[in-house]
Amino acid sequence: MAKRYDDNLFAQDRKGRTGLLIASVVLLILLGMVFIYNLFYNTRPTLHKQSVTINDLPSSLEGFKILHISDLDGQLFGSMQEQLLSAIGSQSYQAVCVTGDITDANGNPRALVRLMSSLKPDIPVLFIAGDEDPQPVVLAEDGVSFTYAPYIRTLQDAGAVYLDAPYAVTHNGATVWFAPEMLYSLDVEASRTAALKRVEELSAEAYSATQAFHLASARYTLDRFARLEEAQKTMTASDIYVALTHVPLSSTAMRNLHDSYANGNSIYIDGVSLVLAGHYNAGQWRIPALGALYVPHAFSLSGTGFFPDEHGLVGLQSMMGVTQYVSPGLGASDDYPFPLNMGRFLNRPAVTLITLTNKLTNN
Repeated sequence: MAKRYDDNLFAQDRKGRTGLLIASVVLLILLGMVFIYNLFYNTRPTLHKQSVTINDLPSSLEGFKILHISDLDGQLFGSMQEQLLSAIGSQSYQAVCVTGDITDANGNPRALVRLMSSLKPDIPVLFIAGDEDPQPVVLAEDGVSFTYAPYIRTLQDAGAVYLDAPYAVTHNGATVWFAPEMLYSLDVEASRTAALKRVEELSAEAYSATQAFHLASARYTLDRFARLEEAQKTMTASDIYVALTHVPLSSTAMRNLHDSYANGNSIYIDGVSLVLAGHYNAGQWRIPALGALYVPHAFSLSGTGFFPDEHGLVGLQSMMGVTQYVSPGLGASDDYPFPLNMGRFLNRPAVTLITLTNKLTNN
C-alpha cells in the first residue's frame, strides 16, 4: 500500500520554522540595538550634581564646589577628552579631586593629563592612587631613596598634586583641607617614633637591596610626617576637612574614623566633614529599574551578590555623622568577574560636581 503523508503536518512544521526564524531575527536586531545604544551611552559621560550639607560650614564656604572624578582607568572620551569636557561644560569649581584608578593597563596616565590640559589652570587637581594603579612610590635609581613612580611624576609635571599629605585650598578667607583618608586615623607620634627607630636600626645594618629599600621607605614616611606637622601649624577649628579614599569606607571604618575624634586622638583640629571615594563603578553592569546586576562578595559592602543594595555602592551616604560620596566612575574595573570586567553596561560614565552647603537639601 502506498505511504500517505499529512500535508497539514508539513505546513505546520514550515510555519513553526518560519516563526522561530522571525523570532531569532527580531532578537538579534534587539540585541544589536542594545549593543549600539550601550556603545553610544558609554562614550557620552554625564555630569551629576550633588549637594552635601555640612552643619558647621562657614558662610564664606557656602557654595564651595568640588569636581569629583574617579576610576578613569585610562579611558579616553575623544582624543583630547572632548566628550568628558563637554559634560563638565563651563561649571565653576574650586578644587578637582581624583580618587584613584587613573592609569591604563600599561600604567600610562595620559587620559588624566589630556583632561587636565583643558581644565581651568588656576584650580588645584588633587589625586590619590587606586588599587589598579601602579605603586605610587618606588625605590629611586640611586638605590637609597624613595621617589614617586613615573606616572605620578608625569601628573605632577602636568600640574597635579599627589595627595600624600594635607593640602589646603583657601576660598573667601576660609580653608578646606584635603588629605588621604589614612592620615586622618593615623597615630602620628607612635608612627614617627617607630619610623625613627627603624631608620636607626637599618642605618646600622650592612648595605643590601632589601636594607636600602626599607631604609628609603622609613625616610619617606618621616618626610610625610614633617609635611603633615607643617600643615597642622595652620589648621584651625573653623576649617573644613575632606578625606580622599579609593575604596569606600565600611561602616566599621567610618565608626573608627568618628571615634578617633570623639576620643581626642585625632591629629586634626576638627572631624572629617566629607569622604570622597570611588572603586565600585556603580556596579559596572546595571539593569534599568533594578540597579547593579552583581557586586563580588569580596567587596566591603553590607550587601553583595546579585542585585545588591545601592546604599554604599554609589551616591551619598551618612554613617556615624560622617558623609561619604561614592562616585559612579568613568571606566571599568578588573575587580569584577568575567564578563562584567569587559566594560560598563547601561551604566553611563559620570563625574560629579559636589556643592558644600550648610542648608538642608534633598539633592
